[in-house]
Amino acid sequence: MQTSFADNSTPLRASIGRLPGGGPSERSPMTAESAVSERTEPAGSPPYTCLALAMQRLAGMTDAELPLHFHIMGRVVHSLPPLRFKDPNTGAPTNYSFDLEIEDGSARALAVLAHEFIQELIGLTPSELVAGLQDQPAETRDRLKAASMQMVNYVGPMQMVVHERGASAVVLQLGGRVPLHYSY
Repeated sequence: MQTSFADNSTPLRASIGRLPGGGPSERSPMTAESAVSERTEPAGSPPYTCLALAMQRLAGMTDAELPLHFHIMGRVVHSLPPLRFKDPNTGAPTNYSFDLEIEDGSARALAVLAHEFIQELIGLTPSELVAGLQDQPAETRDRLKAASMQMVNYVGPMQMVVHERGASAVVLQLGGRVPLHYSY
């Protein structure tokens, strides 16, 4: 199920209520209300949340409380080409933009990969990319292909931010340290 951060109707998955050995756990199945109360901790809480809870938190925030920063353990489901780096009206180089569909087991969402991350990944500014495609097209295309291969089927930590209501989440960083515990 794909959703945007403007839609907070995504249901939460219930806890299975089983221990790794297959027996029942001491914990009762998780409801949406208990999940929100357990996972909307203040700063200093476990380093990861889930998309469904981030969407619920966003729905309850005022504009003055934005932006919402959070980390998830997720995966890139699809990359949605093309990589945009030119103004569609003028053709002049502009900021990078690349759309992704991501998920973390609680929800799917469309997100935009941050300009700064793409520039660091490729190693070229949009102006340098335009020049490289004209001067050294094979080398530049190889560089783009290597960068895109790093995102295909990516699974791991994602640092994200939502700047305003109704906007897509921005993926600031893929990768990073893996915490000693995971909040689920």
